[in-house]
Amino acid sequence: MNSSFIGVLWTPEVRASKSAEEWVRRMQSVCFSPMAMLNAWADGTKPWSFPEVESAVQDVAMLRMRLLPYIYSTFAQYRFEGKPPFRSMNLIDGFAYSPQVSGGKLDATLNPYEAKTRSELKDQYMMGDNIIVAPFFAGDSSRKVYLPKGKWFDFYTGKLAGEDEVIIVPARLDRILCSFGMAG
Repeated sequence: MNSSFIGVLWTPEVRASKSAEEWVRRMQSVCFSPMAMLNAWADGTKPWSFPEVESAVQDVAMLRMRLLPYIYSTFAQYRFEGKPPFRSMNLIDGFAYSPQVSGGKLDATLNPYEAKTRSELKDQYMMGDNIIVAPFFAGDSSRKVYLPKGKWFDFYTGKLAGEDEVIIVPARLDRILCSFGMAG
């Protein structure tokens, strides 16, 4: 997501995977990216190569289609306002490092990542203004998600997830990543 700093759109590809879980997670990542690219044909992997997750992969493809109007809107915002449609959390209010200056001198002793560590935010990102994406990877049982200011709701249930806080979310194979929407 660091490419969003310069306006380049990051796009993962789905390629071969070692397990059914990894296949689903890769498909899920592509669903929440600028371009859904399935590029696994060279090694013989097909969307239905893992029959035990075929319906989950189909659900991912259908969700991507339902997200197209929202994705279109994020690209329109990019065109008219210059805001990258997929952006690093560092571009979100409250997540950027604000250097502390006192008496005209920079205080370099403060840790800019004290509250939100860099390693935990490296794979969480925004899809437009209203969707937080925090991917699960094969083998994950849970993960931390940092919610920006505002009320954030679970993408699947619509229930309040929190606001301006850190939450722990359990991994579920039937849920695409860990996504939250903000109240409009």
